[in-house]
Order: sequence, then C-alpha cells, then structure tokens
Amino acid sequence: MNDNSEEMRARLFRLGARSLSKILTLQDRVPHSPTYGCFDRNFWHLRITDFPSGMAQEFVLPLALAYAHPFEGNPFYKDLTIREWIRAGISYAATAAHKDGSCDDYYPFEKAAGAAAFSQYAILEALHLTGLDPAPFLPFLKLRGGWLGKHQESGRLSNHEALIANGLFRLADLSGDQVFAEMAERRVERLLSWQSDEGWFFEYQGADPGYLTLTLANMGEIDAQRPD
Repeated sequence: MNDNSEEMRARLFRLGARSLSKILTLQDRVPHSPTYGCFDRNFWHLRITDFPSGMAQEFVLPLALAYAHPFEGNPFYKDLTIREWIRAGISYAATAAHKDGSCDDYYPFEKAAGAAAFSQYAILEALHLTGLDPAPFLPFLKLRGGWLGKHQESGRLSNHEALIANGLFRLADLSGDQVFAEMAERRVERLLSWQSDEGWFFEYQGADPGYLTLTLANMGEIDAQRPD
C-alpha cells in the first residue's frame, strides 16, 4: 500500500472505533436473559416490536473485526469478553430463526432474504476472525444456507444475489459440503444475467451506485475464493 491508502485505512479504523461502544449498547449482554446475544434493542429492551429483526445480528462482524485487528482507539483487541458476546450473538441468530433457517426483518413471518444473507455472511466471517468453534453452529448455518440457496426474491436485487453467492461459497468451504458451492454457482450465473451493457447490475428497476459497490465487493471476494 502507498502512504495515502495507509492513511485512509487508519482513518476508517478510527471512524469504526467510535461506533464499537454504541454497538454494544444494542446487545442484550445479560447471560441469564432469554434474549442474551440479541442486537435488536427495540425488541429485547424497548419492547417496540414483538419479534427480533434478524438483520441486527450482523453486528457480530464489526465486533469480530475489532477483536481480530489492533488499531488506534480499539480497546477490544483479543478481548475474551468481546469474543463471548460475539458467540452469544451468533447463538441468538440460530435461536431466533424460523425452522427453515430464515429470519424476519420488518414484518413478522416476512422471511427476508436480505436479513438472512447479511447476518449469515457476518456470522461466517466472525467465526473466521475469532477462531470460535463453528461446529455448534453448523446445523443452523447449513439450514439457512439451504434456504438462501433455494429462495427466489420477487425483484432483481443484485447485491443480495452477490451476497448470497459469497456466503454459500464460504459455507461450502467451512462445512465441506459442495452442494452449497453448486448453489452458489447457480446464483452467480443468475447475477451475471442481470448485468447491463453499461456494466451496472440491476437493483429493483435500475442502477444504484451504492448497491453496486456492495455487489462488486462481494464479487471480488468470490473471485479471491474461487479464481475459476
């Protein structure tokens, strides 16, 4: 990296560090609580909703990044308490999921692909970064992976498609079950069919530069995992 990229990296770490304590206020960190590990404060504390948002469990990822990387303003590097709260967050995602592995986001019984895909990716990456034993969570991760691999959303959301494919490839590597890799390959083919002649990928009814960055980032990670 050149000096500019190192400076940008340090700046991003500093900005991220400012949010770490706030993220912890969102989580139920009381071990004997029935919602221990839940990051949806509106559900477990404020009682605004009757069900937890599955998307909220993606917060295990920034905590895992803080656990794994020493950087300025980060008090959580290799902190075993943080590691336990990450484990609790993953465990709650499994507990709160529907029987088919899906989860809700805004509505009860919504079974939102985005919430399932974002939290699944976060969990897989958090397990990798923290070195937590994945064995207790594999049944849930495989159940969710199977649901994501087969579920078809009504619209064309390329960022979801790329994220689902990325997660499925990662799950195939973690579990050793290449069925998930085959599912991922089909999702990649579907994603590529949604690319316009100008290069952008469809989101709902057209182009979206913000979502495009996420789509490309996931495609880059897939390319790094599977150069073929």
